[in-house]
Amino acid sequence: MSETPRLAPDPAIERRVLALMERLLAHPGNQRFRKRLLKNESGAVLVRIAALERAVAHVAAMPTELPPGTNEAELPPPKRFGPFAFVRRIGAGGMGEVWEARRDDGLFDQRVAIKLIQPRLQVRAAEAFGAERRILARLEHPGIARLIDGGKTDDGRQCLVMEFVDGQPIDEPLVGSDGVGLDLSERLRRFADAAQAVHHAHSQLVAHGDLKPSNILVDRKGRVRLLDFGIARLLKGDQDALVLAGAVTSAFASPARLAGGLPSIADDLFALGKILARIAEDEADVDIAAIAAKASATDPALRYDGVPALLADLVRREQHLPLAARGNDWRYRARLLVRRRWPALVAAAALTAMLVVAGTGFVSAEREKAEAGARFDDARATSRYLLYTLYDQLERQPGSLGLRREVAQTAQSTLNRLAESKWAGPQVRIEAAEGLLRLAQVQGSPLGANLGQPARARVNIDTALRLLEQAGEPRALLARARLDSAWLAELVEENTPRARADAALAQKAFDPTDPATTQLRASHDLLVSIMAQWDKDYPKALAAALAVERELAGDASLSALILKARAAEARGDVIWYGGNGAGSVPAYRQSVALLEDAVRRFPASMHALRRLGHARWALASALADSGAVTEGLDEIARSSADLRRVVVFDPADDDALRHLHISENARGGILVLAGRVDEGLQLLNATAAERRAIWQANPGEARRMRDYAVELKPLADLQLQTGRIAAACTNYAEARRLFELVDKAGRLSAQDRIDQLGNILKSQNKFCR
Repeated sequence: MSETPRLAPDPAIERRVLALMERLLAHPGNQRFRKRLLKNESGAVLVRIAALERAVAHVAAMPTELPPGTNEAELPPPKRFGPFAFVRRIGAGGMGEVWEARRDDGLFDQRVAIKLIQPRLQVRAAEAFGAERRILARLEHPGIARLIDGGKTDDGRQCLVMEFVDGQPIDEPLVGSDGVGLDLSERLRRFADAAQAVHHAHSQLVAHGDLKPSNILVDRKGRVRLLDFGIARLLKGDQDALVLAGAVTSAFASPARLAGGLPSIADDLFALGKILARIAEDEADVDIAAIAAKASATDPALRYDGVPALLADLVRREQHLPLAARGNDWRYRARLLVRRRWPALVAAAALTAMLVVAGTGFVSAEREKAEAGARFDDARATSRYLLYTLYDQLERQPGSLGLRREVAQTAQSTLNRLAESKWAGPQVRIEAAEGLLRLAQVQGSPLGANLGQPARARVNIDTALRLLEQAGEPRALLARARLDSAWLAELVEENTPRARADAALAQKAFDPTDPATTQLRASHDLLVSIMAQWDKDYPKALAAALAVERELAGDASLSALILKARAAEARGDVIWYGGNGAGSVPAYRQSVALLEDAVRRFPASMHALRRLGHARWALASALADSGAVTEGLDEIARSSADLRRVVVFDPADDDALRHLHISENARGGILVLAGRVDEGLQLLNATAAERRAIWQANPGEARRMRDYAVELKPLADLQLQTGRIAAACTNYAEARRLFELVDKAGRLSAQDRIDQLGNILKSQNKFCR
């Protein structure tokens, strides 16, 4: 049987129906009011109202909240949705309920909120719920509660899995954790964070439509989260406008929304103005009142043209600059000028006559300079916010790598302007250099999680070094810059000569009396250990690794635990490459134990988990090579499991994939040693093919080429041991070609020359003639 085609609803009729429905719901059972309200409505409107009333009976189908007095019957939730187990009911809305749930599949300890739609609601409400899911899927911002998953439960209910926010509405209570009332600046900071989240939604062509304090929560650390896009819509068209979008909160709704209009940017600005007035209502601040009034003007043409304009006025207020909300009153502007420049004006009182003559030009030039300075200061603050507060928050969010790259790119533009600005004096150049070093760290530092952009990191480090030299070389920051350069040169660029030179310059810049440089010195010694090991200078490598552990004894910070673990691993490498596989096991076990402690103490750190997976790989390889094959197989399985968790956290994390390939390659070798030859060789071939594809996608990066070559050699070794001589010789030839390319570029380490290329040549001479 064919279905009857469904006709698209008339938007004008829908808007009118929703406006009328809201008024009817406000007067339940009042037939006289109903008759008077609907007296002159068209037949199409009346039919649509009747259909809605039949569908929802006595319950108002509002996407965000139930009308006062409605007693929604609680339905038992499903036991779980995917990896999430339901815990407790924490709220109800017109389309359903909100439940707290926890992930219990062993991958993450994650607390979420799950919105369930009432199964009895009409199809149009389910469509609205689906629209909310589509809208949320395009929003990725630390100030917006994230959409984690969605779909249907076993009993057929639509659901959305959201980030759980444990917080209170932005307007209450206005006190800090110490019980003292929040000052106005902190309240405005929270408001600005919320407004930035709204602006992000607007930049993605999404209008919220129901902004109010209860939809903007602040957690115990003062972080703001924007909730409930249940009546939002896409601005590029009405296809995702929720059909029940007439439900609003009247105290914060614009006249257009109260009249049934679909959500727009202007409506969100109106609500922000009302919220700003609410959080500052106990302050007699004329400027804030003017800003709030402009944002919530009855006429949309008189409002700000976007959130950035509203925020810019708040910044101008802080800097005593003229507000767009206050118009062009010259007396008001003159008072601000005097307030900003009062000391200078007093000192220049003797020049009053000259100022009278040239007054107009003075005010104009002063305003231009002040506004340029304000823009410059704003750029400095913006870069710090992007690279520290925002980036750190994003780094803890699954799947945020793409957004972190965008943040880094935006910060790059801001820092470039700072570094070259005519306003940049020595102190600002130092700040710009610090920002560039932080940016280089997130772009390509081998010491932590990064964006896989080493070429950009190199440019920023070199620019920072130039700025620091111009500014007078502050010792600690210069030492850090030299050390960052050395790590990048050694572990990513395969440029040991530069690494040695930069490490030596870093050591000269250390201040031995400054305890803040302890971790820098430890990092330097760790790098020395790694470089000495590559040169097969094992006594020097061992001494430097032990120095790291002495320097950081008693330091239980995350960065210290990771450095100590890497030092223990470096000791294990010295012993292992020195020919004592069994003797290296205790050092590798110590590295694993330190990182297990780090993961327990800092469960949100994906970098600690990444390092743990790598340390387990080293331990597993040493165990298998010393004869403990079964234990090695168990440990390498744990390594791959840890690293898969990192990859699941963010599938775009290229470095996590690199570490997983290393682990899987080792697992293939250990499987062969365990007698599972075909399984092991199949895994080795797969990981080698993946490494080859990654190198070909990044042909200019020496590390990628070396990674592929290093993976080919053990594959060829095992093919040779199992009688697959032709395949082994093919892989030896390719690995030899790649190592010789590295050697030709002057970047082949002593360790690779002996342990990789040297052994390949021996095997070729013996078996591949």
